[in-house]
Amino acid sequence: MAYLRSMGNWLPRLFVCLAISVQGTLFADQARWEHHMDVGLQAASRQDYAASETAFAAAVRELEAMNPNDPRLGPTINSLGLAYKAESKFRESELAFRRAGTFIEKTNAPGSIDIGNSCLNIGSVLVLEGKYNEAEPFLLKAMRIYSKQLGDNSPKTAAVMGQMGEMYRNLHDPQAEALLKKALDIQETARGIDDPDVAVTVNSLAELYASEKLMEKAEPMFKLVMSIREATAGMDSPEFATAVERYAAILEKMGRFKEAERHKKLAVAVRSMKKAPAGSTKPKEAVDLMAPTASVSRKTLIPQATPISTPVQTPLRMRDNTGAKIQ
Repeated sequence: MAYLRSMGNWLPRLFVCLAISVQGTLFADQARWEHHMDVGLQAASRQDYAASETAFAAAVRELEAMNPNDPRLGPTINSLGLAYKAESKFRESELAFRRAGTFIEKTNAPGSIDIGNSCLNIGSVLVLEGKYNEAEPFLLKAMRIYSKQLGDNSPKTAAVMGQMGEMYRNLHDPQAEALLKKALDIQETARGIDDPDVAVTVNSLAELYASEKLMEKAEPMFKLVMSIREATAGMDSPEFATAVERYAAILEKMGRFKEAERHKKLAVAVRSMKKAPAGSTKPKEAVDLMAPTASVSRKTLIPQATPISTPVQTPLRMRDNTGAKIQ
């Protein structure tokens, strides 16, 4: 099916987003469902996530009308959750991921990779919403599944470590640094330095050091994030612009006002590129502002992570009433 063939091409664009396989017998009226899914995937490949959302929502309605227990509902609703997440509609994404999870648990064996993927999707969007205590049980469950099925050094296990590190960072928990360093070691070994997931983890470490006022550690790491975003998302991308803006803010805090001002101007120029018609020439101002800089290597910035056997030995003490944990 075109949907299954294309799914893997789209999901990497959504940072921590994980594909969930479709299982079971496909039912009648498959063509209409496939059409909506293909339209959604094509829109996502153009980064037109509003159109992608519309198409995936139509695919969900198609299945619900045919059979409310159709096994395709889990992965289809999951795709809708991914579109919401790409649009920064985090509450809608959370609800979609939670609903998808109920179908996925019914159609997969306990401890399956698909259930781990579902838990990571839910946990990651809860982290984005700042619901750190609610995120913990989902991330712990994903960690247990990935560690058992894939090993402690798999990229998927590293993805959970990175999310948990970000969660602990925001909760001022000392486990954050070790988890983020371990995740970064695994991700860089598996994918190299120029990878969006590596950028996310480096950024979390940089923010951790900045919050601790360790600016000499934080500054080169924010610079590395900027470099990775340029290489992976492009000079005219909002991801690069955001990285430039954050780097400028750090330079300003360090009293490096001239450099900070140059990067602020660069960020403005980059955002103006995104508004320009497709295929138009990049503004000379932005190109001129991209002063040549030496290549930044992560290995020169971050000491080797201290080995940790199990990334999280004990559950986080709940700081508010968030309900029962996932067993």
